[in-house]
Amino acid sequence: SYFNKIRIEMTFQEKNQVHRLANKNESKLLSNKIINWTIAKKWIIKEKRRSARSTDQPSGKWISFHVYEDGIKTISSSLLINALNDLDNHDPRALMLFMSPTLGRSKTQDTNMPISDNMIEVPIIFEGESDGVFDNDDKIIFYGRGHSGFDINSDIVEWKQNLYFNSNKCWI
Repeated sequence: SYFNKIRIEMTFQEKNQVHRLANKNESKLLSNKIINWTIAKKWIIKEKRRSARSTDQPSGKWISFHVYEDGIKTISSSLLINALNDLDNHDPRALMLFMSPTLGRSKTQDTNMPISDNMIEVPIIFEGESDGVFDNDDKIIFYGRGHSGFDINSDIVEWKQNLYFNSNKCWI
């Protein structure tokens, strides 16, 4: 046998939290799933959201490229020299690598999420940069993630598929 209906009653301690009314999308999604929606729609905790994205990205010349698969990637200085004809005027120790906050994966479909930074800096190893000059054997080494792949979080491994893009755009 099974239960056709289950009634659960919960008593909450009063907390000093600021609540807001559900927005149009939340109401549309939840109103037919929560029995006491007329009361519960007032229980959504109001969170402070950042209204502006970070705009303090470094100035200078930017080069974009795509990563298609997860793995260790290298960029030779000869590729950089071909992309920037005045590379000799730049210090290799000043190079930075940026990706989207999701590192190429699709964004979460969760609602009520804070606005993330537009781009985040990714750690790089620059072999041969210690002399402050671009040489032919210098190279940038980094771990790049493609648009889809396995994500490991603690002991949980999940396949993440980005249905909207077939590559991860990166910026130097």
